[in-house]
Amino acid sequence: MIKTIYHIALVVFVGLSITSCNKDIVPNNNDSSSTTSEVYAGVYDTTFSYYQFSSPLQIAITWDAQNLYGVGYDSLDLDFDGSYDLHLTLNLLNEDSLHLVSGMPNPFPSCVLNAENGFEVAFYSESYSLGQGQTATATFADRLDVDERIDVITNWDTNLKMWGENPGGAGNPPFGDWYSASTENYLAIRINNNNYGWIEIDATNPKNPKIVSFALQE
Repeated sequence: MIKTIYHIALVVFVGLSITSCNKDIVPNNNDSSSTTSEVYAGVYDTTFSYYQFSSPLQIAITWDAQNLYGVGYDSLDLDFDGSYDLHLTLNLLNEDSLHLVSGMPNPFPSCVLNAENGFEVAFYSESYSLGQGQTATATFADRLDVDERIDVITNWDTNLKMWGENPGGAGNPPFGDWYSASTENYLAIRINNNNYGWIEIDATNPKNPKIVSFALQE
């Protein structure tokens, strides 16, 4: 059950951190005039729990001894019940150290989302050619614009890439819409097939996504 008492939410949220990122949040009581159950990216009213980070949350990256591969982890408690609901994993490759790569990079750069506790993230599918008349399908977390409707989305999953570079091989696999993002966009979320919400992400640099705020229906 989503808790809406700010004091409880603040105490719980500040304590939930895998990295040393600053997770302080401040409430924003911007009310819209909407009284329907329709949910739109970036829009919320008094029927939502809404939180904005005092400064955008960045995933801290740890680099290996060769300064070649970097990895970062962080998690969010979206309903403030004391359990992590969304985990983010960022794998990076230092382009200044590419001469150290032997063979194909492992892993390839990517940003991966894993949801649990009844939460899911909206996704889209993209077909691409393998040649000789064959095709394959790639799925990625959907990248929504502000005011894009969420509650009518039909594709949801718990394990998705926001974006992921691919090693080539057969065909030309896409990297995902978030890879070409250049502004603030939104992830669509829902819990228990019922309550919907969104996560605002500053994707000016997709390899350094910054979480700005999130909202969830109560």
